[in-house]
Amino acid sequence: MLCAATLVSLATTSCADDFYTTSEPTFEVTIDKPIVRVGERAVFNFEGSADIISVYTGEEGCDYEYSSQKRILPATMHMSFMTTVTGGKVGGNLNPKHFPILYSTDFSGNYTLEDINAATWVEITDMFTLPTDTEQRNIPSGEVCIDDLFGDGKKIYLAMHYEVDVYDSALDNGRNQWNIMNFMITGKCDNMVSTLYEQANAGWTFVYEAGFEGCEACGTSTPNINNSRTLFRSEYKPTVEHKVWCVSGAIELFEDVDFGFDRPVAVKSYADPVRSNYTHIYNEPGEYTATFIGVNASAYGRYEVVREATVQVVYDDGSINQPTPDEWK
Repeated sequence: MLCAATLVSLATTSCADDFYTTSEPTFEVTIDKPIVRVGERAVFNFEGSADIISVYTGEEGCDYEYSSQKRILPATMHMSFMTTVTGGKVGGNLNPKHFPILYSTDFSGNYTLEDINAATWVEITDMFTLPTDTEQRNIPSGEVCIDDLFGDGKKIYLAMHYEVDVYDSALDNGRNQWNIMNFMITGKCDNMVSTLYEQANAGWTFVYEAGFEGCEACGTSTPNINNSRTLFRSEYKPTVEHKVWCVSGAIELFEDVDFGFDRPVAVKSYADPVRSNYTHIYNEPGEYTATFIGVNASAYGRYEVVREATVQVVYDDGSINQPTPDEWK
């Protein structure tokens, strides 16, 4: 009886040990067709299984080589924002009539009216799309490359100038509020984008001129900045002219941009059923190494396997390079 009980105990312990373990995935990958055309589905077949599967397709931004080292690449800088104009009369006399956007390479960084007036400011308003009337909301500025603004220098300052005329009942020129939102400067390299500056860290600062002296007494008519937008406003029917500058912090030139680590595409989660394949469409010709990560994981351990499959992507004529104009003749 004792021997039998011991055997049962050992067997139970053995089963429990097997239950509370995690094993290495039995996961393999093969390519259905090693050569596919641009726009054709590449089919990667799976054998065995893994609890979790992800893939680096081998394309820029999704390359296993950069899963543990950051991409630091030459890039161009692009500025964008969104504008909403409210208040005043639709189709009437805009007030302000003009909303200039400017930059300076020689501003001192001291946010006083004296220092602003001493700097050279170049208007770049025409580079952007802005509302042309009141009650136009969420107008995208477009993404504008600003590399040329730096010239030979390494930094610039950006500015917006809001100037409201005295209300004239004959003109019915009630002031317009200008709301600048989603300000962003990004670094771009091919299809990769990295945020360099945004509203919260751009250092926007108001410098008040005429009409805004003692502006803290203006209450809800005071221009206002927060982490999501810059709001230009005054009382609706101003009895005096109002002027205010809004100047950014120093915008540094980024010749090289840190695009961070490449990230994989999720193929299968723990809760998903077993998959037999994965398909992906490559839109550019070339040779790609798709790297699949198979993982078995639980509270009792984690095992990972890496599997690779190479696919060549070609144009319809079988070439990797597009024909030149001479070859079209």
